[in-house]
Amino acid sequence: MEHLIPLDIGQELKKLRVTQKLEQSDVGLYIGVSDRTVRNIEKGASGTKTGTVLLAANELGLLLKISEMSTDRVLENNSDQAATLIEIGNLIREARKKQKIRQDDLAAIVGVQHSVLGRLERGDASVAVGTMLNVLNELGLRLYSQNYHNPYEER
Repeated sequence: MEHLIPLDIGQELKKLRVTQKLEQSDVGLYIGVSDRTVRNIEKGASGTKTGTVLLAANELGLLLKISEMSTDRVLENNSDQAATLIEIGNLIREARKKQKIRQDDLAAIVGVQHSVLGRLERGDASVAVGTMLNVLNELGLRLYSQNYHNPYEER
């Protein structure tokens, strides 16, 4: 499934949570956030931290991929969210440089400060998921997902 906006990811995560018979508070407990944060993710709150959304995706068994035209690159879902965030940042930086777009220019196009884009490219977990998706879309990259076997399904 393609994710262009935070609500796309939220709906996918909600389906997985319900299928696994988990409450929002259960997911929150597993990833170390409040049930309100999980509710915000499911409602597609664009200001939710990218790192938190990736933790929820990993916990619920959602495999994420970034696609650029003919190339699909799978983001390794693992317990180390920093590795995935850095990988996303590197993909964004590579695409931006390949397209010869300055960081300041891309930030202006997306409507964020260049320091936010710099943090995203460095893999900072606190950048909003909406910003990350906007940057990916502007660069012609798409975030896709598919279910994978979750080792915690038998909870």
